[in-house]
Amino acid sequence: MKKIVFLLFVPVMALIFTVGCEGPEGDEGPEGPQGIQGIQGEQGPQGDPGTANVMYSEWMTIDGDWRDSTFFGVTWNVKHMNAPDLTQDIIDYGVVLCYTKYQNHVLQLPYRSANYIIEFQLDLYKIIIMNSRADFSGGTILSPEFYFRYVIIPGGVPVTGKKSTFDYSSLSYEEVCTLFNIAE
Repeated sequence: MKKIVFLLFVPVMALIFTVGCEGPEGDEGPEGPQGIQGIQGEQGPQGDPGTANVMYSEWMTIDGDWRDSTFFGVTWNVKHMNAPDLTQDIIDYGVVLCYTKYQNHVLQLPYRSANYIIEFQLDLYKIIIMNSRADFSGGTILSPEFYFRYVIIPGGVPVTGKKSTFDYSSLSYEEVCTLFNIAE
């Protein structure tokens, strides 16, 4: 009986291996019709702010003659800092951050202390640095040890025609340098 089962088993297995083998591959068939459009996926999360086209100045002194100027009834001591990349589009849609460094302490402008105030205003191709005594009794001469730097973040023109809603001024100087890969 074992011999009969064995004799039947061998041809059955040979038949299975023969039928299971593939023959030569044939030509590729024609392309099928276009499938129907899938369902729209969910909106992804907002990405991190980009760093393309960010510009920044070197640390610079703006020594020399400061001049007195009156804005809104307050006398300020003012000096212009050249910013050749500061265009009207950047003023309208971008972000400009200004910093001062004094005795290795970096401060973001506008800065207010118990003794003085340092502000800045944007104008085409220049940044106007303004300082006044804290009681607004007139401008004060800043030491030549004050250094200034600006960072320009172009904004592009969003569809809404509004500026970006990300508040870069909430970042520390170190965070801005890290985010935009700014060399110290």
